[in-house]
Amino acid sequence: MKQHIDKLYLVCSIIFLAFFCYVFYFLYVQIITNDLTTKEIDAKWKAEFARREEIKSLEKALDTVSSEQSSLESHFVKSSDLVSFLNNMEDLGKGVSATAETTDLNLSSDKSTLVVRIKAEGNFESIYKFITLLENYPYQIEFSSLDVVKDSTDTASKSSVWKMEATINLLSFTYNNFNNL
Repeated sequence: MKQHIDKLYLVCSIIFLAFFCYVFYFLYVQIITNDLTTKEIDAKWKAEFARREEIKSLEKALDTVSSEQSSLESHFVKSSDLVSFLNNMEDLGKGVSATAETTDLNLSSDKSTLVVRIKAEGNFESIYKFITLLENYPYQIEFSSLDVVKDSTDTASKSSVWKMEATINLLSFTYNNFNNL
């Protein structure tokens, strides 16, 4: 009977060993599966984090570009802003005590340049300052002609009156054709 109990212990031990080996193998496979799943999730999280960082970087770059774009566009005159441009030009004359007025406005055939004829009247100092302000205007302009003469008809007054006529090519002009919309 003792041999029978020893055999029973041996069989039970083998069954327990097989059961625990199976449990160990099952848990080992679960650990490996969980580890692979964790690595996949971590890789996805890192990719998403990198994508979000790239989006933030692109948004910052876009903000920078849009501010630079608006700064750049401020140096161009659109055809829709033409009236305010001409008023600002005439206001430059008022700022230096010269009376300035736009006398002619033409668009070049390729619609890339605006030709502006402007007249101004005042003392020599105000005419000189007006020309200097036009030269330093924030738009790209080119003087195609500039005539400054002393008014000979006004000899009675102490301060002499000077007249200026200029033809200016506005090179930083953008033409918006609203008829083609």
